[in-house]
Amino acid sequence: MAPTIPDKLIRMPKALPDLQWKALWEHGGFPEPLAQRSPAFSRRWRDSRQGQLLREDIRDLTLVREVAQIGLLVEIMNTRSCDQIVMKSLADELHIAPDTVKHWLACWWLFMSVS
Repeated sequence: MAPTIPDKLIRMPKALPDLQWKALWEHGGFPEPLAQRSPAFSRRWRDSRQGQLLREDIRDLTLVREVAQIGLLVEIMNTRSCDQIVMKSLADELHIAPDTVKHWLACWWLFMSVS
């Protein structure tokens, strides 16, 4: 049987002023970049977070060991953000198999969706 929570503990969310919504949109919801509200700091923090995600989480939680090459794949994907994804051309550029590209992208998207 699930525990019950009294209604008085649950309240509707408060509306955020436009300035706070804009800061949240531009700097993200993590405390450090949001508190700084500096585009340069937010960019450095995001890059650091991405690097940490590659070095630690993906390496430790998957069978992927070629973290540096995944980093290159992510950089390539960032430069081609509006282009069609062609696994064969990515694989050729990284000198790996197309199935490996698919696996790496699946891992990356999984981690990005939960971070």
